[in-house]
Amino acid sequence: MSSDLYSAATGIDAAEGLDAIEARVWPDAGAMVARLGAREPERLRDIAVDAVVAVAADVEAAWRAGVSARQKSSTHDVVTPTDIETEARLVEFLRARTPQAVFLGEEGAGGAGAGEDGAGENRAGSPEAGVVCWVIDPIDGTSNFVHGLPDFGISVAAVVDGVPVAGVVCAPALGRMWRAWIGADGIVVSQQRHFQQRTFDSAGTFGSAGGCDSAGGADAWVPCASSGRGAESSCALVTDHPHPEALEVSPDAAREFSNLVQAFATVRRHVCTTVDVCRLASGVHDAVLGPAVKPWDIAAAALIAVGSGATWLYGGRRAGIPGPSSAPVALLSRGAGSGSRRTSDTNSGSGGSVLDAPMFLVHANGASVPTARKILNQMIARTLPND
Repeated sequence: MSSDLYSAATGIDAAEGLDAIEARVWPDAGAMVARLGAREPERLRDIAVDAVVAVAADVEAAWRAGVSARQKSSTHDVVTPTDIETEARLVEFLRARTPQAVFLGEEGAGGAGAGEDGAGENRAGSPEAGVVCWVIDPIDGTSNFVHGLPDFGISVAAVVDGVPVAGVVCAPALGRMWRAWIGADGIVVSQQRHFQQRTFDSAGTFGSAGGCDSAGGADAWVPCASSGRGAESSCALVTDHPHPEALEVSPDAAREFSNLVQAFATVRRHVCTTVDVCRLASGVHDAVLGPAVKPWDIAAAALIAVGSGATWLYGGRRAGIPGPSSAPVALLSRGAGSGSRRTSDTNSGSGGSVLDAPMFLVHANGASVPTARKILNQMIARTLPND
């Protein structure tokens, strides 16, 4: 692929790499709130929290009991009955609260997708302007879930016109929950460090086992802010790169992983994008590099991360989608603040939504990760057409 085509497709000067990307703001929060109504993002946030809490205890119980799994697209992509059941319950709950909404889920929520056998993915059409689309990952990190590891999460996001406006991620086995929503001044994000399970009774109201929105105590919502450790030699990186398909396509992938291991203080591989990104938002990880994500992996997590003060780079072209115009690269950046973050008002980037891109790098405020940025650049370049 020529330098000219690369620059035209990505908006990056090929000689300068990611340093030349123009900053992209999260779509104007104030305008979105004004259009939806001042209380609507908060209402959607509360619905998402309630939906996740309604299923979290049963998901954790299934994990503790042990579940069987079967293959979907490959031996590295599996599904369990709990995935399918949880997604169906989430859809039922959300549809009751938002009857006009549409759904996009990993296991086929709301349309002609995987259905009961979990073999495919929902490909529902785009909703009409202003209609809420609930983007659902019932269990991210299913492989961990099956193998008895606690790194798995439930993710629910409300997306309007391609923009996440509210999102929740819960890691039941870790006792953690994160939420974010857009306010008039930017993205607001908070977390529960000691999430306590609750159940719903037959009338759809909460039982008495704990309290998700308590004013105080162990399960109170507290502010969430990412905090990096400076130079990458002091930073912790989490990545699923290289995934098996990357190793088949490019001999460079293994070398790139070697470069990451040498550059960072530690490189971890948890295979649970949603929870990894949220842990970054809490100040645990310094950077997360995602080589092959779907919208349900990041719809809630991206909103949480950017709201926490992190920077989100994304790009690449999905397999089977023709043309370089399908390979946007952009930088989601944020301004200073606490609790609420206002996105920086800078020049627009090169088109496309954060949910459109299969590759991303998010790094905490204060983390310098040039090696990861360079490798993201190389990963993206491999998805573009060759001359």
